[in-house]
Amino acid sequence: MIIFTGLLFHSRIALTLLVLGFIAGFLFNGVVHAYDSGINYYLMGGNFIIVTLAIGSFFTIPSLYSYLWALVAVPITFIMVIALGKLTALLNLPVYSLPFCIVTILMIYFFSLLKQSGKLVITPLQFYSPEKNLYNFLNARKRLFSEKYYRLQLPFLGQWIVSQGYDSDITHKGDWSKALDFVIVDSQMKTYTEYALKPENFYCYNKPILAPAAGYVQEIIDHIEDNEIGKINREQNWGNTIVIRHAEGLYTKMSHLRRNSFKVNVGDYVHQGDVVAACGNSGRSPEPHLHFQVQSTPYVGSKTIAYPFEAMMVRKDGSLKLAEFEHPAETAWVSHPTVNESLASAFEFLPGYRMEVSAEGFDTSTWEIFTDAYNLTYFYCHQTGAIAYFTRTACFFYFTSFYGNRKSLLYQFYLGCYKISLSTEYTGSVQDEFPLQWTKNNPGKWLQDFIAPFYIFRRLLFESSNRITGGGVFDAVVTVESKRTLQYPGFRLQQVESTILIEDKKIKTFSFEKQHKKITVTCTSKG
Repeated sequence: MIIFTGLLFHSRIALTLLVLGFIAGFLFNGVVHAYDSGINYYLMGGNFIIVTLAIGSFFTIPSLYSYLWALVAVPITFIMVIALGKLTALLNLPVYSLPFCIVTILMIYFFSLLKQSGKLVITPLQFYSPEKNLYNFLNARKRLFSEKYYRLQLPFLGQWIVSQGYDSDITHKGDWSKALDFVIVDSQMKTYTEYALKPENFYCYNKPILAPAAGYVQEIIDHIEDNEIGKINREQNWGNTIVIRHAEGLYTKMSHLRRNSFKVNVGDYVHQGDVVAACGNSGRSPEPHLHFQVQSTPYVGSKTIAYPFEAMMVRKDGSLKLAEFEHPAETAWVSHPTVNESLASAFEFLPGYRMEVSAEGFDTSTWEIFTDAYNLTYFYCHQTGAIAYFTRTACFFYFTSFYGNRKSLLYQFYLGCYKISLSTEYTGSVQDEFPLQWTKNNPGKWLQDFIAPFYIFRRLLFESSNRITGGGVFDAVVTVESKRTLQYPGFRLQQVESTILIEDKKIKTFSFEKQHKKITVTCTSKG
């Protein structure tokens, strides 16, 4: 009973598997009648219990499939108990947990060999708690999926429109379907000025084309004349083209460029945003436009692959949104987000940066920025030992994980700045979601823990928004408002708000609610 109660408080998932393992072992013994005296002989019943814990929730992410494999492990363990028991009996030794060790190692090795393991996932990062393993995995899969992508930005300045998107009926078909065509239009949706007689009459003609990310120039075609309006060059289909290698197996290609407009040569290294050429009307192009695609091979005629842009402002059907790691739809207006200089400076935390924080009822703390062996940056609180990992991209600042004292000011900063847009161009809110282990212990949380491997009915939501409250163009006073909400099916609870004040391009204060009291924290930069 003591073990049962301890497991109930420590892990509801582990308790469930403990019971399932014992029942499965008991029933299997009843079928094969291996031990009429019961399965506690020489503590062999512990093998069934711990193997279900290991296979079902520790070495794999808890799920329906991990539970099924845990039950499959019970008869396998039973056979190992019988076989090893006979061997160890020759030496007058008990078998103890040897069957558990062998079965667990062999099954984890078997899982690792599966090329397509389906819904079964070997635990990628161990938090030594089935609930934490599950909740962190689900959260990371949803919000950190972008880490697998190279960060590409739109290859132009200003606002353009997608004239032809993925899987278009015009030319983006088959192996070349995942491509985008961009043009510039006016308020009347025209791509040209008063007369569409020459390429020079089109808004996008001769506009600078930028490197979408850093890399090496792989290929350049720069000898094809622009077409007359309405005519196309089928023989030299792609026209003047540049291919940039960003990583092994990742290339971008921009085509229909203007002849003699290239600013780089083959083999040159380019930075993200560098001007590489100008938009033209060469190749299969009846009027000036930019063709953009991502590909896995370095050739001018390579097949396309679907690949998102890191961030962009998207205007479509009268709505404006800040899109992350998406590819734009046809007819959407797109532009690179304008980053607010005050926000960008305030949330640029470089290794070695120190900040002193103080608030009524809390000890004064010093936070310092460090980088770990994996080149990941984090806040470290010298007084409490708390750690908060974060990431800064071109358009966002967001925390990825927190470890340590949940009563510290760093924890409140983590909650209030969980994800911040660095742009004030978009006036809507940025949405995100916390791992569920950060919710308070109550009957609702315990119920969720029991059924979490099968169904999630609670969500801890986060949203933030920015507003300029004063200052000038380059030293704006910005207020970041955020809130956390616990959502159940059909209703929401526990709305908690936080506010971050930015002046002189630095975080001056942040405030949060605690026990229905507003606490304001003063932040002082120490360089």
